[in-house]
Amino acid sequence: TEPWQKSLKSPAFAAAVADFLVDRRWFAGKARTVTAVSVRDDIPLAKDPAESRFVLLLLDVAYAAGPAETYLLPVSCVSASDNCPQGICRLNRTAGATAEILVDAAADPVLWTELLGLIAEARALTSEGSIFRGTTTGHIPNLHTTTAPRVQSRQQSHSSAIFGQAMLMKLFRRVAAGFNPEVEIGEFLTHVTPAAPVPALLGWLDYRLADGTEFTAGVLQAFVPNDGDAWGYTLQSLGRFCERVRDVSPHSAMSSTVSHLVEAARLPVTAEAAQSLDDYGPSAEVLGRRTGELHVALASRTEAPGFAPARYAAGEQRALYESMLDLAQRSFDLLKSQQPSLPAGLQQSAASVLSARQTILARFDPLLHRTMSSQQIRVHGDYHLGQVLFTGSDFVIIDFEGEPDRPVAERRVLRTPLRDVAGMLRSFHYACHADVMGLIPGVPAGAGEGVEQRRQWLDAWHFWTASAFLRGYLAATAGQPWLPDDDEFRWLLEVSLLEKLVYELSYELNSRPDWTGIPLAALLELVA
Repeated sequence: TEPWQKSLKSPAFAAAVADFLVDRRWFAGKARTVTAVSVRDDIPLAKDPAESRFVLLLLDVAYAAGPAETYLLPVSCVSASDNCPQGICRLNRTAGATAEILVDAAADPVLWTELLGLIAEARALTSEGSIFRGTTTGHIPNLHTTTAPRVQSRQQSHSSAIFGQAMLMKLFRRVAAGFNPEVEIGEFLTHVTPAAPVPALLGWLDYRLADGTEFTAGVLQAFVPNDGDAWGYTLQSLGRFCERVRDVSPHSAMSSTVSHLVEAARLPVTAEAAQSLDDYGPSAEVLGRRTGELHVALASRTEAPGFAPARYAAGEQRALYESMLDLAQRSFDLLKSQQPSLPAGLQQSAASVLSARQTILARFDPLLHRTMSSQQIRVHGDYHLGQVLFTGSDFVIIDFEGEPDRPVAERRVLRTPLRDVAGMLRSFHYACHADVMGLIPGVPAGAGEGVEQRRQWLDAWHFWTASAFLRGYLAATAGQPWLPDDDEFRWLLEVSLLEKLVYELSYELNSRPDWTGIPLAALLELVA
């Protein structure tokens, strides 16, 4: 019987993987036509390849249009009689023998134990010139007392497992050449500014090909005991909010324009907001402070390469404008191509947004006509409620790899800190529109009695929450030399919000088409 690993080179496996990928939450090409999937490289996760229970594959995914993508897929071979929700394809190596299935091995706790050993022992595995290597920061707990890993079932852009109450490991799925910001920022915050509200970095995994191309495959961090992420906490709070105001007539509509939000953030919280938000108002303000503290930490070393704050050099402002405009154009082109396949209820919204395309693009013009006096700093880069853990009384910020749709080199450049602020404000907007998806506990999805009244209250919730977050952020960053002045803060935040919006549009079309209505609604509000 030939080793099961040989089947990984077969055309049948490549075809099966192509079908398997499109149903994965972490696969980013759902809105694109896959033309080919090929195994660029593979490394058995054992010193003796013939005895390896797992093989790590580096897959190249080609599309009918646009650049290819690269994914990591750990595979193993199990009996077909096993329950295999992660099954890729059947494998019959011997006539009459029990059928076997090739599976995504990320669901197997043994895989995570082996990966932990690589990091803790700083070991390397080689195969035909390629190297898969673990690196440790030297702070990993004693492996002899480490609890068996619990593989996380939460749907994310990566896979993860928790070791007791001590460590969490992430295996990236979509990878790009270069040093992942998750490791770079994690090292900086762990060793240079350890007081930052983030988990400590304990180690990482690198995959280096024979031609010198290198990918960050995974990271190991200190585990933070928590009550879930801030997204889940926010939805629970929204459910209680909707229950409190269900039989209360809403007041007049509130404007959530940046000018109104910043003005409200400069003032004490109103009695109505405090009473309506209950405990979530103070929580949003704490989250704003933690965000500000993160930025203060990231900008704290003026001599650190890659982290020292910097003013915009000649031509950089124009380049920033062109980058944002290009992102928006590509997002609108994707929307136009995907419009016929959107749910019927979203096709008209898409048409309205496309008809306002030039009006929306003109919102980037301040970058051409105004001078930026603030500084760029290192930022989180993909900041939203799902990237924050709620501990029951405080928040810890996680997941620093940046927006996965951007090249690694682009994710590592300095940015305005308002990029992260805009990301969180957009996340609050997502939360208050989650009723459409049926995600707010106790709130039925879809149309019905009381929907219009609820929408007015949810808009008020968004205004109060966003202004509370800004209040905390401005308090934590007061006097920082890199922070924009009041006028620049307003217009640069507006531009940053629009950049985030068009990125979300592209992301949802590619990854979660059913969610496309949320950025579409925000774009329509923008031009209303």
